[in-house]
Amino acid sequence: MISSARAALAVALLLVVAPVGWAQPQRQITGEGTEGFRALLASRKLQPLDNPDKLTVDPAHTLLVCFRGADHRIRSYPDQVAGLNFNVKTEFVDRGGALFFASDQSMKSSWNRSFGFQIHGGLLVGIKSDLGSCYRSEPEYPFVKQITGRLPNLFKPRDQSTPDSEPLTKVATNRPSYLLRSDELESLAVYAAICQEIAPQAPSEPFGARFSAVFAQAQRYDGGGRILVLADHSVFINSMLLPLRFPNDNLAFATNCLDWLLLGPDTGTRQYVMFMEDGRIWGKDDYNLMLQTMPANPEELLKLLADNPELLWQNRELAEELVAKAERGGLLAELERGNENDPDRKPPIMSALQDLLERALSRFVIVRFVLILGTLALLGYVIVAFIRAKFSRARRVPRLSVALDRVRPRAGLLEMRLRGGVGRGQYHEIARDRAREMFASLDLTPADGSPPPNYTIDAGWWWRGRIERQLREAWSVAFGAEPVPVSARQWEHWQTHLDELKTMMRRGAIRFEET
Repeated sequence: MISSARAALAVALLLVVAPVGWAQPQRQITGEGTEGFRALLASRKLQPLDNPDKLTVDPAHTLLVCFRGADHRIRSYPDQVAGLNFNVKTEFVDRGGALFFASDQSMKSSWNRSFGFQIHGGLLVGIKSDLGSCYRSEPEYPFVKQITGRLPNLFKPRDQSTPDSEPLTKVATNRPSYLLRSDELESLAVYAAICQEIAPQAPSEPFGARFSAVFAQAQRYDGGGRILVLADHSVFINSMLLPLRFPNDNLAFATNCLDWLLLGPDTGTRQYVMFMEDGRIWGKDDYNLMLQTMPANPEELLKLLADNPELLWQNRELAEELVAKAERGGLLAELERGNENDPDRKPPIMSALQDLLERALSRFVIVRFVLILGTLALLGYVIVAFIRAKFSRARRVPRLSVALDRVRPRAGLLEMRLRGGVGRGQYHEIARDRAREMFASLDLTPADGSPPPNYTIDAGWWWRGRIERQLREAWSVAFGAEPVPVSARQWEHWQTHLDELKTMMRRGAIRFEET
């Protein structure tokens, strides 16, 4: 059972390094994608299946994952489990297969009835008086919590080395729904926040006043088959699994879910996975399996680098993370300690490191490195001398090492790079929904890609340009043909801008011409 830190490292290595082995351009990673979850599957050495007919060949060693959401027009994607040409209950799960189904959409097929569960499909949000139980204090992201004593425990701490390890308390959802009570499946988790349903009909009182809405249900069958159902698949999208800011427990939760699902009937682990998501089946190349066996053992890691020295030269930014990994694994301590019984004898790790250096470095490479380093040092000296000559320097400033430590990322360089890619545009979906709701309240519901209708703005020339920019920006996010990234800084003022536009439209300062 790997720790959450090691899981994050595995995901980061897979997402950043794997495309190099294929010599393909790196694909853009968005906040709403599931590259991180697929990399987590790849780290378990699962072989991907892309043909549904293969699910019944060896169910006891197969995991079927299905995530189902809605498109940008809020239309539900097809239920791919319902489209299978066999009975998933009798021909897959009852024969030892594992099914992981996560969705916030209502169920209109019949296959789920054979398991005894139902997803309501209504949207839950936390109430304003209980935002402390919501991720980032936003009502759209209520936390979930374990029902005490229920098994499996999906909220156990990843680091159980100390007896007083706390369970996971920051598992965040993203605009979730909820499960109806089931007599056949075990309810495992409920919402920690007091929530209310905002669509399609609001209840007479918020959930939590008398009972809590169910988030997760599961069951293990006599034949070794397992099913886990969650009322939200967005728990595992990139921006929630590895958030750019505001850490949560979603990665550890995902790892716990896979730990339980991958236990096979014969006490072994499952070997195959099929991942269905929003109408498609992810193929083998979508899992980034090239470096799925990146070893945790320092000696094995050095051997891998010795056999593939081009990895470091083509990915120099890996050096920082690999050194940190080697230090955590005790490699540096062993190098320093050496062999106490025979000081002249090199330890195995030292021999492996020497072999790596001999194979990866040549005299030309060393000379080139020294020349580049010397040139950079000379250039730096000239720049510093110029600055000192032109500008006065504040005294009693902190040492460089202290200043760097204050701003040094607390995560590794690879993880920061991944999070940077995840963070771009992560507010697009909710910003688009807010903008559409604002225009819909004014009876403006055009198709995607439609240009804004003709309009007039009754304001001074200075304010007219500012209002027009805000209006066009809101229209582009709401109905643009392509998704428009919305940064964290834009999101902080997004609702305020929408309220201002709505007020000006109602007062007649902005008037749309009839076409």
